[in-house]
This record gives sequence, C-alpha cells and structure tokens, in this order.
Amino acid sequence: MKFTDYLKERWTFYTFIFIAIFIVFAVFKFDNKISMNESNAEYLSFLIIILLVLFTIVDYSILKMRYKRILSGVSNAREYYSFYALDNMIVSEVQELISEHETYKNKIRTQSAQQLEFITRWIHDVKVPIAALQLILENNEETINSKLYPILDTEIKNIEEKTKKVFFHIKSDAFIEDYVVEEASTLEMIKNALKEYSRFFSYKKINIEFSQKYETVLTDKKWSGYIISEIISNAVKYTPVGGKITIDTIRNDKEIVISIKNTSSGIASKDINQIFNKGYTSSKDRNGLKSTGYGMYLSKKICDILGHKITVEPVCSGYVQFNLIYKKSDVIYDITKM
Repeated sequence: MKFTDYLKERWTFYTFIFIAIFIVFAVFKFDNKISMNESNAEYLSFLIIILLVLFTIVDYSILKMRYKRILSGVSNAREYYSFYALDNMIVSEVQELISEHETYKNKIRTQSAQQLEFITRWIHDVKVPIAALQLILENNEETINSKLYPILDTEIKNIEEKTKKVFFHIKSDAFIEDYVVEEASTLEMIKNALKEYSRFFSYKKINIEFSQKYETVLTDKKWSGYIISEIISNAVKYTPVGGKITIDTIRNDKEIVISIKNTSSGIASKDINQIFNKGYTSSKDRNGLKSTGYGMYLSKKICDILGHKITVEPVCSGYVQFNLIYKKSDVIYDITKM
C-alpha cells in the first residue's frame, strides 16, 4: 500500500486532528488576552469533545457506506472501484476467492457425476453375474451338497443385498427426481418383500405369521418396499434358528402401522438410541447374514423424506419390533426436508 493510499484510508482521522489543532491555535493566536486557566481549559475541552462526537458520527457513516459498497462489489460481477484503495483490494481478493471456489465446486460436481455414472453402470453390470449365479445354483440344486447349497445361496443373496443398498443410497440423494406418490396396498408390499427372503426362512426354520389385513396408504411403492425389505432383512439376521417373525397391519384414527416383530434376545440399552445411526451395528453377536449397519440408517432417511416414521419398540427381552408408520393426513409429504 502506498503512503497516499494510507492517507486516503485515514483522511477523516487526520482531518479531525488538524481541525482540533487549528481551533486551539486560532483561539490563542487571535485572542491575546486569553490565558490558560481552568475556565479556558474547560472551554477548549468542550470544543474538542464536540469535534470528537462529530468525527465519530462522520467516521461511522463513512465506514457503514463503505461496508455496504464492499458487499455490493463482492456480489456484483462487474468491475468495482472505490476511492479507498483498501476497499478495492478487499473486493478484488474476495472476488478472486469466489471465482476459485466456483471453479472448485464445478470440478467436484464433474468428478462426482463421473463417479456416480461409473458406480451406477457397475451396479447394473454386476446384476447380470449375480442373476447368473442364482440361476446356476437353482438348476444344480440336486447335485450340490445339501449343506453347501444354503451357504452358497446365502452369500449370493448377501452380495445382492449389498449391491441393492448402494443403488438405493445413490437414488436417495436424488430422491426428488425418482419418486411417485400413489395409493399402495400394505399387503402387496409385504408379500413382495417376503419373497426375497423366502429361502432363508426355510434355512433357519423361521416361522412366518402375517395378517391378511388390507390397508391402502399414500406412498412410493418402490421406496416403501425397500424399507419393509430392510426391516425383514434385519429380522432374519437377528431371529435365531427356529424363531418366529410376525407381521401385522394396524389401523387407528390417525395412522396406519406395519409392525414387524421377531423373536430375539432383545436390544441392549446402549443400542436402542443408535439403531438408526449411520454405520452402527449392534454390540451383540450376529446370526445369519452379516450386517453393515447401513440399512436402518437409509430406511430412516427415506422415511423422513417421505413423511413417514420408523420406530423400534423399547428395550425388551424376547422380541424386537419395528413399526413403519403412515400418516392418514391428506397432506403427508414434506419434500422440503430434502
């Protein structure tokens, strides 16, 4: 910064000092009879205080004006110029930072779009060998060892489930572009979800009970189906061999609830408030399919977006119950939560 720029920056301060000195000099210069006594000192002090107040008002007004102009210059793409060199420097630096930030954001968006495109293409590509493996396994069921068959089937299902989680996670970030709200049958969604795990009920000798109650809810069938499937998957993991899963649809004045209950040793008190946290897994040992702790997090995220609720029953030994709750209000979707 040049000295002249400095003087421009602090001109109000030096103007005040000059005026104050000039007044004091003028008083003593033009009034030879004046003498420095207590009365005269008070008089001069009073004049200087008045000047200080006026200086403060002027200085504040100028700074306020400069602040507004700087904000205007930062937000305005066209060339900015101010009498004050410091203001010009600030606006120039900030505009350059904004430009660099926008360039960086565009670069990240491009990279993210490319990565998303690659992952999406990979998911669709990997579905083919998974389906082929399932078909080969089913066609050779009689020739494969009876103990080995369920192990292979479980692992193939595990790969399919993990792939599906990736796909739905990608879709959930662009949910507003991929949902259709319509009337859906709770019974139909439950049956479709149960089909995915029918073989595992047999492997673990799990008894399935679900009511044939028919209720209609407003939702997105695909996303609600995914949530129900995740809850059932979670139930299969935790239900011991020979256990039981009970599915019921309950209707009350304000809500329609799909409850999925499975026999279990219960939920530890330290786990109950963290079940829907991203990546969280129970502190208890697993049975059946491995868990990543991501399914319940994603289910909760989708429920929040759709305007539904997902809850788990309080700590209780002997069973665990998840509830998927649909509001019966005419306006149940708050997409602004995105």
